Amino acid sequence: MFLRALLLSACSCLLVAPLEIANGEVTKRGGFSYVREERAIGLLATKTFAAKCPGRTRVLAGGAGSEADTGRSFISASYPFDGRDSDKDPDDGWKTRVTSFDEGFEVDAYAVCSRVSPVYRTVKEVAGARGQASDPIPCGGERSVVHGGLKGPTSLRLISSYPFDSLSGDSWRVTADNISGRTQSGTGYAVCTDDLDVTYASSGSVPISAGGQGNASPGCPPQTPNAIGGGPVSFGQVGDLRLVRTLPDTLSFGEWVGTIDSHESGGSFTVWASCAPDF
Repeated sequence: MFLRALLLSACSCLLVAPLEIANGEVTKRGGFSYVREERAIGLLATKTFAAKCPGRTRVLAGGAGSEADTGRSFISASYPFDGRDSDKDPDDGWKTRVTSFDEGFEVDAYAVCSRVSPVYRTVKEVAGARGQASDPIPCGGERSVVHGGLKGPTSLRLISSYPFDSLSGDSWRVTADNISGRTQSGTGYAVCTDDLDVTYASSGSVPISAGGQGNASPGCPPQTPNAIGGGPVSFGQVGDLRLVRTLPDTLSFGEWVGTIDSHESGGSFTVWASCAPDF
């Protein structure tokens, strides 16, 4: 359960292009497969990038990020998807929607995959006009939460996606800002398991200056060294903060990276990593 978490103090409408799926680079560590898709996005564009799991594995987590300058991009959606196999579970990979502003750049899209059999939970997320949706997605029973995300319109911007301890047990919580003038809805996801002994590491609170950027990457402890999920919890004015990166560290795969931009007012955030032993 999340109460066992290990807290480590460490420090709107643009051009839409088709979904891009390719055969990605796979790095194996601790029994987990980290799939990376390196793709390009042009200026003033929105693209959904997918990283597909290798055969006989199922997706646990995913995300994306780039080296775009502060204020040049944001992520609006990040969620598991169902491919062209015989079942209807969203276990085949991870999709992330990225929007660019006045420059193009390379995007790394990731999926974290394994041979465990996770459970995928969903809830409907609804935000009023220029409001916010924020709901936990419970795993149920004694399952541990690994990761989660949100699927919705581009105007419903994902700003928080993190493990959460609710009255019903381990949950994943997503928060999204609705920057449009009408009610918007999406689907929140939690990826849960009873096959792994998951612990959780935190970066602690990180400030974001007005018009600036905050970065954090909590590391997993030696007994559970594999970062198999994670994400930020952000605090700021509705519509001001933008999620820029949420993905595993590309060198050690023992950290989860989170980056948040502030448009005007600033705020703060904390990044969580879901950590697991070798499997």
